[in-house]
Amino acid sequence: MNYIRARTLCSVWLCSVWAGLCVALLAACGGGGGGESAPLPEIDLGLRSATVPTRVSRSFLNPLPGAATVTVVPTEGAIAFDPDDFPAEVPGGFALNLGLLFTPAGPGAVENVVTLRFTSGGAATNVSFLAKAQGEEISWTITPDPPDFGDVLPGEEEEVEILLQNDSQISPVTFSGATPPSIAFTILDDPFPMTIDPGNTGLLRVRFAPTAIAPQGGILRLGDGDPGGPLDVTLWANSSGSGEKIIDLGTQTLFNGETNELTVDVPADAVSVTFEGTMTSSAFVGLRMLEGPGGKVYENVSQTGAVLWIEEREVFSIHLPSSDAPGTQLVPGGGTYRFKLYRFSGTGTSMDVRVIIERRASGTNPNAVLPLNIYFAQGITPTAATADSNAHWQAVLSNIKTILSAQGISIGDIDYYDILDTAFNSISQGEEDQLFRTSSTAEKVRLNLFLVQSVWSGQLLGLSGAIDGPKKNGSSESGVVSLYFDAQAQGLAAIIAHEICHYLGLWHTVEVNGTQDPINDTPFCPAQGGGASCTNMLMYWEGLGGTNMTNGQGTVVRAHPCLHPPGVGQNAKPTPRRRWEPTEATRKWLQSLPPGWCGSATSPR
Repeated sequence: MNYIRARTLCSVWLCSVWAGLCVALLAACGGGGGGESAPLPEIDLGLRSATVPTRVSRSFLNPLPGAATVTVVPTEGAIAFDPDDFPAEVPGGFALNLGLLFTPAGPGAVENVVTLRFTSGGAATNVSFLAKAQGEEISWTITPDPPDFGDVLPGEEEEVEILLQNDSQISPVTFSGATPPSIAFTILDDPFPMTIDPGNTGLLRVRFAPTAIAPQGGILRLGDGDPGGPLDVTLWANSSGSGEKIIDLGTQTLFNGETNELTVDVPADAVSVTFEGTMTSSAFVGLRMLEGPGGKVYENVSQTGAVLWIEEREVFSIHLPSSDAPGTQLVPGGGTYRFKLYRFSGTGTSMDVRVIIERRASGTNPNAVLPLNIYFAQGITPTAATADSNAHWQAVLSNIKTILSAQGISIGDIDYYDILDTAFNSISQGEEDQLFRTSSTAEKVRLNLFLVQSVWSGQLLGLSGAIDGPKKNGSSESGVVSLYFDAQAQGLAAIIAHEICHYLGLWHTVEVNGTQDPINDTPFCPAQGGGASCTNMLMYWEGLGGTNMTNGQGTVVRAHPCLHPPGVGQNAKPTPRRRWEPTEATRKWLQSLPPGWCGSATSPR
């Protein structure tokens, strides 16, 4: 036993810090006074692990003049003397080291009284202390947060790897098991018991395999009843009768500017398939060839196929069906699609390629929901904080919903953002690239709508980053931009809806050079005029007040991967279909717009 010689003090005992030993206060040794009893001396063990017992050594003085036997008076609480240290012997006037055990019940502050008994000859003295400790609060970093399995069809499955990082300083955590939210979720590889030390990471692989169409997310609870538990992880998953499957084909080396021939298997219940290529270097990217099952040719190396498209900067994206024409429809029954992407100009020797397949279970509601990220430039009346209460913006949004509802499209969840960089208050020609790239900070991948004070110094009222834009944030094509003003809610809604539909794959019904769109059921129109059947179309290039959309156009828009079926987002019920009719004042205002207010896109053919 390690003894320390100390002087005896009356009233309060204080052990000197000798040889690095801690200080302990002892109870009074004298009598008299008759007032309130002195508070107990404290022993503070400081921050301790909240999950495993720990032992702390402290020095305690023998208050008796002669040699004493030291024992423990039984007490209750999380802090107690180590029974292995007793009985102990200590000479008179000396101190000895004794261990205190902290047995945590979890995080948070605890305190209780502990008592030593010193016995010497026929005399015995009890010395009590108020022992304190702080069980560490355990924090976690979960990656991804939240784990998202997406929308999976019954009979299919999706796996997600979840990293659990223990951010505590001193508390290891051992999970003995986990309870998934339902039988649709399975934890793979039997990882339990799983011990994660402070600062370290544990890995969970979870499979989602739904058996029925229903919302499926919920809480995955780990370590219920374990020290350091439970840890609740919110899983995002759904089975809505649809399923989006993203097939990442990785980085493809370019040979003579084109990828190797790539293949993807498309199931029979697919409603659309999107081919996407991304280059980080300066380039224009497009489609080299595309063939479906049975040798169906959508595009060939001569660029004379049935699919109308145009190469894009940085990100090229095209989805089938791209019109209501038979040559652009998916092959019934599914099968293997073969394709190549191409760098038409610029530099770079590789391209990132992926394919997005949208599926629907048989009988699924054909309506679709479009979620949005909406950004407000500085100097515009609504802001991200006030958008929900701004009457004019809500009127604009209501009119957009009405226009799109004619083809069974409803607006889903909306996240609002402020554009903090005042350089983007007004967009000069070419600046839209940088503006669209700021969408990389958005929480969700959605169609991005930017509202600014002016576009191209007033030459344009709106602009889409691409015709058939990618389901991707942060690229030079990732969004549409529109002028915003505090008047003509119907007219502004028509401009915004027009640009949104460009992004979802629609061309002008006729271009300024007379090129017709690829959709069969839109009217054949001259470059200018053509009567009400032309000018009443939402996608007429002059924007003369029309908001009509045909069923063929609706088929293209609803198949874009930025949309999902009702039930996946919060807005499960689509807006009832109804026709939007502008007021006479709005019609006249729209007819006063300058020709080419949204620019003009022409076919590469």
